[in-house]
Amino acid sequence: MRKCMYSCIGFVFVLLLLISTTLSMLSNLLLVHASTEGVKLFRTPLDVCSSQPVLVFAYAPNAKTVELEVSVTIKVETNFTELALKLLQPVTVTYKVPAIPLPWEIGWYMAYIPGLPSKTIVFTTRLLLRTVAVRLAIGSSVLYKLVVDGVAVASDSYTVKEFELARRLPPLVYAFLYDVLKDPSIVADTFGLGPRGWVVGGGENVKILVVAFDESDRPGTQFEYRVDEGSWFSVSAVKSNLMSSVENIVNEVNNAIESIENVARSYKQDLTLPRAKLTISILEATIPPQNPGTYVMFRAVARDVDGNVATSPIGFYYVANKNSDTRVLVIDPHVWLWLFKENLANFEAVVKANMDYSIPDEVSTPVKRVANFSRIAKQGLVLFHHWEYLGKYYNIYIAWPKSDLVKVLSIFRPNVVILSSLGLGVSRGGVWNWDLRDIVVDGKPLLDHIISYVKQNHAGVIATHSTLSDEIVWLDCEVRIKLGARGHVGYDISDVDISNEKTVAALLGMPELAIWEFARDKIAETICNLSKAFSSQPQVAAALKIAAIAIGSTPLQVPHVPWNGTLRTTPEARDLGWDIPEVFDVEIPVLLNEFGFKAYTEVGWQLAFPRVLAYVAWDSTSKAREIYARVRDRLGLLYENISVGVVRAQDIGMYLDRAIDRDLRRFYKVLSSAHIRGTVINISMPIPEIGKNLSVVIDIGEKALSNILMRFPTRVVALSPNGLAGIIVHDKYWDPNGYRAVYFSFEVEAGKGAVVEKLLMNSVEWVKKWRYLNVTELLGGLVRVSKDVANRFRDAASKTPGKEVLSKALMLNEEGASEIELNLAPGVLHLVIAHPTTENISINVVRGLAEIINISKEDLHITHAIIRIRSGGTIAVSLRAGSLTSLNSAYVLAKHEEMATPTITTTQTQTVTTTITTTTTVTIATTITLPTTVTITTTTTTATTLTTTKTITTTVVETTTATAPTTLTYTTTVPTTKTISITTTTPTTVYAETINWGVTAATTAIAVAIAATAIYFILKKR
Repeated sequence: MRKCMYSCIGFVFVLLLLISTTLSMLSNLLLVHASTEGVKLFRTPLDVCSSQPVLVFAYAPNAKTVELEVSVTIKVETNFTELALKLLQPVTVTYKVPAIPLPWEIGWYMAYIPGLPSKTIVFTTRLLLRTVAVRLAIGSSVLYKLVVDGVAVASDSYTVKEFELARRLPPLVYAFLYDVLKDPSIVADTFGLGPRGWVVGGGENVKILVVAFDESDRPGTQFEYRVDEGSWFSVSAVKSNLMSSVENIVNEVNNAIESIENVARSYKQDLTLPRAKLTISILEATIPPQNPGTYVMFRAVARDVDGNVATSPIGFYYVANKNSDTRVLVIDPHVWLWLFKENLANFEAVVKANMDYSIPDEVSTPVKRVANFSRIAKQGLVLFHHWEYLGKYYNIYIAWPKSDLVKVLSIFRPNVVILSSLGLGVSRGGVWNWDLRDIVVDGKPLLDHIISYVKQNHAGVIATHSTLSDEIVWLDCEVRIKLGARGHVGYDISDVDISNEKTVAALLGMPELAIWEFARDKIAETICNLSKAFSSQPQVAAALKIAAIAIGSTPLQVPHVPWNGTLRTTPEARDLGWDIPEVFDVEIPVLLNEFGFKAYTEVGWQLAFPRVLAYVAWDSTSKAREIYARVRDRLGLLYENISVGVVRAQDIGMYLDRAIDRDLRRFYKVLSSAHIRGTVINISMPIPEIGKNLSVVIDIGEKALSNILMRFPTRVVALSPNGLAGIIVHDKYWDPNGYRAVYFSFEVEAGKGAVVEKLLMNSVEWVKKWRYLNVTELLGGLVRVSKDVANRFRDAASKTPGKEVLSKALMLNEEGASEIELNLAPGVLHLVIAHPTTENISINVVRGLAEIINISKEDLHITHAIIRIRSGGTIAVSLRAGSLTSLNSAYVLAKHEEMATPTITTTQTQTVTTTITTTTTVTIATTITLPTTVTITTTTTTATTLTTTKTITTTVVETTTATAPTTLTYTTTVPTTKTISITTTTPTTVYAETINWGVTAATTAIAVAIAATAIYFILKKR
């Protein structure tokens, strides 16, 4: 009896695991049979007790119809010959029942065999004046065959044992979409807990199938649902037609038993034989229509005869406006994960309580995985997503990030694709890998399919929060564990592509984020290689290796950073047509209740923005460290559990702390202050672990450079005052295959309220309105500028004197410099510079005998610089951006005016020296009005008149003709002693040098004005 008792308990536990949604999620959590090719039969329990029902699970992939043919044989044995002669021969009843598709895995089916009797009864009876001891045994045996598409393909059998159940367990109940019976492929979408895409249309009924099971008797069952956060409503559940065949077999078996009982009662009037028991209810319930913009939850509750109560896993769906012409595809694993978390509480206690029972080997491994999965789910920040806000206006479809998304794209044809916080990308992580570049479909990444669809159909893209997560942990210099969705951000320079986007970051208009990822890895790899060079000094080598691992493991995109939820719109929000409040708050109530802050954001997107924003964000992130620790520890445990302990939570915490404390700022400064020459970036980074700076050279190549030059910067619609959170938009209007994109750095879909609804609706409306504008062109085939800027640039270039010596595209940063180098003769160098992504640039001569004599703005995005070259040779000029983005494009046209050689004709040689000395002290008042032109003419004693005209510059004050500002505010005392010495040969032609001058700085203007004033007073004195 003990064996049957444990077997029965094991049976109920197996059923619980199968029915629970813990097994419905992962193919690698299913029973071993599910992964075996061909047809399989699996019965539970293996040893069947008297009156105990049996569930038969069948695996029949690609089947059209699956049935179970069951033959039940009732046999009676007795030692009483007279009774034996009257009893019937063994009775066999055969029937077919349709197998019900399991709502958690395609290809699996379930059929029910009712509990059958197996019992021996001993009684006495009188026969011919004597008492006879009668032994009457009734037994049952079952032969069942799996019939697939009309052909029997497998079979098994069992004989019912006399043992009774030793204990009674609570009933089991499951409620799932009735449509699963007609279309088992829905299982792949929602695992039966919701309709395809988790969505029904407004005004539609939803039919639910309820299966309630108990090991001893048919449980009482109730079905209920609720709308949004309202109360639960009960709905009557009626018997399904699927019950008919099972009821028929029970009736036939019991009729046979009743016939046996009637015969036996001739010898014992109160004799009662056990009957076949129906312990299952298959019911149907209908949820009435609901309005678009709501969500519905449903469940079934079963109660057995002992008063035990069980609740089914909760089902769920959104109600959407399927009449809308706007279709929104939401790629979101959190909908199912949240539902799993909600249902987990119903099963976790039972799973743990039954872990020690003897259960089949096929189940033992899934049990361990289920236990681990339950712990992981609790550690993750899995929040409810309010897609009903979009369902109110649009036709939406919600899908898990997996390969069949390609089919969804072709059938659903979305106008907008939303990537909902796809932050996990665990290497070989199955359910924990949402990196769309890791999922391969038809030989190429799923992300490539999505990007192709977006560009071909001009579909909008919306990404939220941790979709740009980049965490990779270095266990060693050669061993790395990928935890985040690094493929969405980029691995190396080849991912910096704005034309043929490979990453989500590029789709969002921030392809340069891949450069930071590559630079961080390059620095770590360089230190790793350096450590090998110190093999003779183990302590130094170990310190270098530790530093390399820490740097390589430090994320540059940090999710879940706490923030107070406040954002302010920028002027661009109105320009772009966003109808949102000037100041608003985003609040996620669950976070406020559990952690004490309103919302969280990803930090790291600021790497693509100028320092005026980035440094504020880095400071704010560092200040949030204490409150961030609450979330950081949860994330560490999540990663530790996902990696099965390979990655330690405390290490993750250390790397996250490094990022927010210093490394985000440090890496930003490394590139923003780098020295750039062409495609080569020279960076220097302090390494505190070794107390030195490390210099690394990175060549990004022509392709990556051209991609940076060809894009326009993203724009900010809203920004938090502390720079942590933002809404960033990207419009690729210049490309015939363009699109629009929006990035929410926070998990907007987890927020609640009218503001969140408005943000989601505005983002959809904006991205779906892309249109091609032929208003740009590529200067030199490289730098994208507006056609207006291009025309102005060409006009400025054509008016600039000199011979063209350079035309080049450059990448500019804010704190470093990009250099151009020329080998020129003395003269004047003109630089005409187009800088479309920044309004201001700074220009400096860094090598060579030359100085800038004028910088002027031809246009908001065009600058003209004039440089005087005093001595021939190499001249190097650096350019730096005052930018709208971290890396900026520029196009430079250089023209050179070489100083002409004087033409002299000599007919007579005569030297004339004239010295004029005047000493006068002049005090210049605070404000002086100067003549605009002063001219000196010196005449020799011969008839020859020498006239020299020379423009005053910052270094030449002996000027005979000067133009100065007419008003200057300055106070000083200027000595006016002036000696002019002229030695000349009387010529017939004299070289006249004329140079136009301009003021490049306030000090230059002052110096010029002082010089001009001095000359004016000298002449006046004379």
